[in-house]
Amino acid sequence: MQIVLFFLNFRNDVFSACNLGLIVVSSASNHLVF
Repeated sequence: MQIVLFFLNFRNDVFSACNLGLIVVSSASNHLVF
């Protein structure tokens, strides 16, 4: 059971990191465009 919880937490962290990366990239491209 611990392994499943760990995997879910890990997946959540990866998802958050990807979202953060997308936000950073989109704001950076906004600055480059304008």
